[in-house]
Amino acid sequence: MFFTGASPDETARRAMTPVRRTAITATPVTWLTPSISERVLARWRVWAGVVLCGYLLVRVVALTQAPTRWEPVVYLRWLDAPLPVVVLWGLWVVALFGSLVWVRPVESVRWLPVVGGLAILVLFGHRSSGGQILWFDILPALHVGALLAAGGRFDAVRSGWALRLASLMTVITYVLAGIAKLRLGGLDWVSDGALERNISFSATRFEVLGGTPSPFATLFADLGFLSVPLGISVIAIELGAPLALVNRRIARVWALAAWVMHVGIAATMFVIFHWPLLGAAFLPLLLIAERPEHDAVS
Repeated sequence: MFFTGASPDETARRAMTPVRRTAITATPVTWLTPSISERVLARWRVWAGVVLCGYLLVRVVALTQAPTRWEPVVYLRWLDAPLPVVVLWGLWVVALFGSLVWVRPVESVRWLPVVGGLAILVLFGHRSSGGQILWFDILPALHVGALLAAGGRFDAVRSGWALRLASLMTVITYVLAGIAKLRLGGLDWVSDGALERNISFSATRFEVLGGTPSPFATLFADLGFLSVPLGISVIAIELGAPLALVNRRIARVWALAAWVMHVGIAATMFVIFHWPLLGAAFLPLLLIAERPEHDAVS
C-alpha cells in the first residue's frame, strides 16, 4: 500500500465517501445532456412529423420550384446552381414519406426518416438559397437536424442532448431576430414607429398587387400609439428568449408570449410562421422543461 500520510481509519472513511463533482464540471454537462423518456422523444418526433407533413403539402409548389437567383446557404455551398425541378420533386416525395414515418413508425423502413430528414434539410435550404433566407424554413430544418442527431433507436442521454439542442436553436434564432432589428434600426426601431410602418407597407403591397390587406392592419394604423409599446414587446420577447431556458414556468410564459406575437403577425400582415404557430418551435423547450423526474430515464 502506498503511503498517503493518513491513518487507516481515515483512509477507509475517504474511500467510502462518494466523490462529488464540482458544479463547474457537473452542471453544464448534466444540463446539456438530460435524460428523457422514450415517450417524451416520441411526442416531439410525432408532432414535428405532423407539422412537416402539412407544410410540405401546402407549400409543394414553392418547394419544388428552382429559384431565379442562386445564393446558397452554408451547407449548400457545394452546389454551383439550383437543383433541377425533377430532383426537387424527388426530394419532396422522400421528405413527405420520411415525415409520415416519424408520425407512424414502420420497423421495416427505419432508414426512411433519416433519408427524409436529409431531404428536408436540402429542400428547405434550397428554397432559402434564392437570395432571401427564410426563417420559417431554416428553423424547421435545424430542428430536423436535431431530430436526426437523436438517432433511430432511443437513447436517453443522446435523445435528451438532441432535445436540448433543438431548444437552444429556437432561443438563438429569436435572439438573432431581435439583434437584427436593433442593428438595422437601433432604438429607433422601437421609438420611431417601425412596426407600424412594416404593417402599413405589407397592407399597401397587398393593395398594389391586387390582394386584400388584413382589416387588422388598418385598425393598427389608426391606433398608431400602440406601435411603441408593441415594438418594445417584440424586442423584449426576442431578446428575452434565453429566459425560457431557466425553468418550466418561464418557458411556458415565454412560449405563450411568442405565440401571441406570431398570431399578431399573421392577423395584421398575413405572414404565417407555421412552425411557432403550430407549437413545433416551442415544443422542445416545453418538453424538456416539463419533464417530471419520475419520467426520466437514468
